[in-house]
Amino acid sequence: MAYDVGMLVLALGVIVFAVLFFTTWRSKNEMYAEKKELEESYEELEDSYEVLSNQEKELINLYDKSRQNEERLRKLAFVDTLTELPNRDAIVDQINDLLKSMRTEDQVSLMYLDVDNLKKVNDTLGYTYGDELLIDITYRIKQVLTKEDVMARISGDEFVILTQDIVDYSEYEEKIKKIMTVFNYPFSLAEKDYFVNMNIGICNLEKEIKNAATAIKYANAAMDQAREIGKGQYYYFNEELKTKLMEQIQRQADVRIAFEKNEFFSVYQPILDMKEHKVIGFESLLRWDHGEEGILCPDEFLEAAVESGIIVPLGISFLKKACKALGYWHKNGYPELLLMVNLSERQLLDYDVVFDIDLILKESKVAPDRLVFDISEKSFESNEQLVSQRVKELKGLGVGVCFDNFGSKKGALGCVLKSEFDFVKVDRSLLQSLEEDEKKALFIRDLGVLFENLDCSVIYEGIEEPEQLETVEAFKSKLAQGFLFGNPLKEAEVIGYLETWMM
Repeated sequence: MAYDVGMLVLALGVIVFAVLFFTTWRSKNEMYAEKKELEESYEELEDSYEVLSNQEKELINLYDKSRQNEERLRKLAFVDTLTELPNRDAIVDQINDLLKSMRTEDQVSLMYLDVDNLKKVNDTLGYTYGDELLIDITYRIKQVLTKEDVMARISGDEFVILTQDIVDYSEYEEKIKKIMTVFNYPFSLAEKDYFVNMNIGICNLEKEIKNAATAIKYANAAMDQAREIGKGQYYYFNEELKTKLMEQIQRQADVRIAFEKNEFFSVYQPILDMKEHKVIGFESLLRWDHGEEGILCPDEFLEAAVESGIIVPLGISFLKKACKALGYWHKNGYPELLLMVNLSERQLLDYDVVFDIDLILKESKVAPDRLVFDISEKSFESNEQLVSQRVKELKGLGVGVCFDNFGSKKGALGCVLKSEFDFVKVDRSLLQSLEEDEKKALFIRDLGVLFENLDCSVIYEGIEEPEQLETVEAFKSKLAQGFLFGNPLKEAEVIGYLETWMM
């Protein structure tokens, strides 16, 4: 019996041990599995963390690049890339903000600076040297400025300087004079010294000036007045100039209305061959039938037409009427008549001008070689290369081209020699008092011979005195026009005039 109990106890012990061993073994395996699972989860977390960290770095990089791009765009939008000055948009914003917060006692002024001779530098040396000149100008002017000043470049050769917190206007004027003084010294370009002039207009900002556009316009008007006085001058905007500016604005509005009402018309000044004693053609001249001021000539409204933006459509309308009149004269017994029509500087710069002229010629059925376009030297000053190209394109249509007002400015001879003109009109200023100046008369005569040798017919315009006509009759060229032969004619008067000369 005791043996059985012992065996039972032993058996129970074995069972307990087995249970404990199995439980412990299972627990260890479970712990190992859990540990392994935890380790794998940790590794996944580490991988996820690394991915998130990389993504965070990428986002930070993208944010930094975005800020850099935003800064670059802001700089492109508000900074002049050549001089690194604020540009027009930037200074306009600053002036507008300033005007909104200005107090009555605040003293603020705006300078408008215009550089002369930049175009000559660009044309003779190239735009690289022109850019170098602008950078040098900027550097010199900035040496004169103080913390109260903000300088901006608002166009190719134009700058503005906004000055706040002015305490003493005599000191401000000294600053202007110092700016002018920096242009007394030459600028070194391409191993040569060049002198540049600067004109300045000044507008003192007041509460009545509502926006930057008005402030800049006033300062610009003052600068134009300074330029009229001479090179290297400055001028303050004042009430007299304001009245003048308001009149210009009103004239621009009147011109637009006049165009819509068809108040512009043409008159025709004859061009005569003195040797053959006949009329070879006419110059078509634009007039404005102004209700209050009477008949106005182009000098009294052409600038307003340009500023108001109607000069191109006005020129097209003018040409259509001229071609219609020329076609009528050709059909009524005068098929050889020429008609000369002025092309303004703005028209020549218009992209569609040659296409428009070609279309008008086709619609009017006028022979192209009976139409001649007058182009003044002033047109070459703005863009000589483009205007010279226009001359070639016009000649490609078969029309004639005339260099108008030769002698009114310097450099006219060079312009004539560079382009193939059919006619040259000698300006009336060269014909005045010829009988009192024998050398001048000989010079003009020799010019005529030079142009004739270039197959370029010379027309002496502005013949008003019999003595001038006698002098011109001694020249090789016999073509002339002027009030001595009568006032410009209305279209209905032309046939009668022709019959008088060509019987």
